[in-house]
Amino acid sequence: MLSPRLTNCPTCTSIPALLANIECKIAMIAKTLYNNTVFLLNHSIDTSLMLDLLSYKRILTHKYCNPDYACQYTMDMIVSKVKILTGNCKSSCPCEETIQITLTTTALPVINKLVLEWDNIVNAPVVNVNSVSDWNALFDLPINGIPFTSVIIIGNTVTLFGGSNILVKENLFFESYNIISVLDTGSITDIATGAFSYCNNLMSASFPTLVSTQGFLAFSNSPLTTLSEFPMLEVANDNMFENIDNTILSFPKVKIAKVGAFAFLIGTTLTLPKLEIAGSYCFAYSSVKNYNFPMLINIGDFGFFSITNVESIYIPLCTFLGTSVSTADLFQGITGETLTLTIPIALMTCNSGAPDADIQYLQAHNTVTIITI
Repeated sequence: MLSPRLTNCPTCTSIPALLANIECKIAMIAKTLYNNTVFLLNHSIDTSLMLDLLSYKRILTHKYCNPDYACQYTMDMIVSKVKILTGNCKSSCPCEETIQITLTTTALPVINKLVLEWDNIVNAPVVNVNSVSDWNALFDLPINGIPFTSVIIIGNTVTLFGGSNILVKENLFFESYNIISVLDTGSITDIATGAFSYCNNLMSASFPTLVSTQGFLAFSNSPLTTLSEFPMLEVANDNMFENIDNTILSFPKVKIAKVGAFAFLIGTTLTLPKLEIAGSYCFAYSSVKNYNFPMLINIGDFGFFSITNVESIYIPLCTFLGTSVSTADLFQGITGETLTLTIPIALMTCNSGAPDADIQYLQAHNTVTIITI
C-alpha cells in the first residue's frame, strides 16, 4: 500500500516554499475580493479557505523558528494539505513549471457630467426633465456639441451624462432666476455671450476645464458667491464677471482680462496671481478692498476708474499704466481714499524725471503710501 504524496521534491516541501504558495493563494483571493468591490462582480469567495491558509501560515512560521512547535502535526501532513489548498499557486521550485503571465489593465472611460440645480425642479426650462432629448434640444445638440446620453433627476438636481465639446449658446440661461448652481466636469468647452448673466440666484459655478470663452458678459450680474472654481481659465473676456457681489475672488490661471472683465465687483480681495495684461476699464467702478496682481505688466486706460473702498493695489511688475506716462486716466474718479500702492521703482521717474501722471493724480486726490520694488 502506497501513501499518496503530491510531491517528492525536497525543495517543494521546505517551509519557505510552502509559505510562498500560501501568500500566492491569499493574494489571488484578495484580488478577487478587490475586483468584486471595484467592478461590481459576483465571483464566489471561499472564506473558509482564507481562514485555513492563515492558520497554516501561522503554524509554518512558528515551525520555521522552532521545529518542535505543534509536533502532533508532521511536515508530511502539512505539505500535502497546503498543496491541496494552494492549488494552482507555484513556488520558485525548479521542479515546477514556470508560467509567465502578463496582465493588461484597461482604464475605465471618464464620463463627463453636467449638474444643474434649481430652486424647484418644476422650473427647469424643459417640458420633460426626465427626457435627455429635451435637454439636448435646449442646448441645441448636436449643433453645439456632442449630445448628452442620459439624465438622472434627484430632487431639484439634474445630472446630464456623456456630453462633450459643448458651447453654451448665447443667452441660454439669461435672466434665469431659478437656477442655483452649475457643476461641470468636462462637458462644457465654451460659453457664449450672456449665457449665465442676470441669473439672480446663481450662487456657484464650476467649470474645471474651461480655458476661455468666445462670448462676453458670460456671468455678469449673477451673485456667484463661489468663483474659485475656474481653475483652468486663462482669458476673462469682455465684462465676463461684471457686477458680481463676492467676498473673496481667486482665479489661479487668468493671464488676460479684457475690457471691463471685472468691472463693478464688490468684495474684499481680488487675487489674480497669473494676470499679465488687463484691458481698459477692467476693474472700473469696483468696490474691492485689495487688488493683488503680482505678475501684471500692462493695464489699459481707465483700468481702475472710479473704484471705491480701496485699501491696497499690489502691482510690483506693472511698468505700463495706460497708454502714456503723461496722461492721468488710470485712477480717474478715485478720491478721498487711503491706500497703499506697490509699484516698480521706475514709475517714480518715468515721466521726465517725475512719477507717471497716473500716480501723481492718485497722490493728489487721496492719501497714498507708495511702496517701490
